[in-house]
Amino acid sequence: MRRASCLRRRTPLLAVGPLLILALSGCSVTVAQSDLEEEVGRDQDDVVAVDCDGGLEGRVGATQDCTATLVDDTTVDVLITVTGVDGTDVMFDITEPEPEP
Repeated sequence: MRRASCLRRRTPLLAVGPLLILALSGCSVTVAQSDLEEEVGRDQDDVVAVDCDGGLEGRVGATQDCTATLVDDTTVDVLITVTGVDGTDVMFDITEPEPEP
C-alpha cells in the first residue's frame, strides 16, 4: 500500500475557516489523525496541543471531534466538518460545537 500526504493551509483559524488538506490512503481519501491534529493547531499561538478522536473521512458532511489545549491550560472542544472533496483534496471547517440544551 502506498501512502502520500501533503498539507496546505488556506486561512488561519481556530473558531471558523476552511482548510485544504491533501491525503491519500489506499483507494479512499482520509485525513490521518496526526495530520488533522497538526493542521488544527497550525499557526495558533495560543494552542499548545490538539487531540482528535481519530482521522477524518473524505466525505462531505463527515465530522470529527477534537480538543485544543491552550497556553493557559484551558481546553476548547472543536468540531471538524468536511465541506468539500475534490479528488484527494479535503476541505473542512473548524468550529466550536453548539452546547446541548
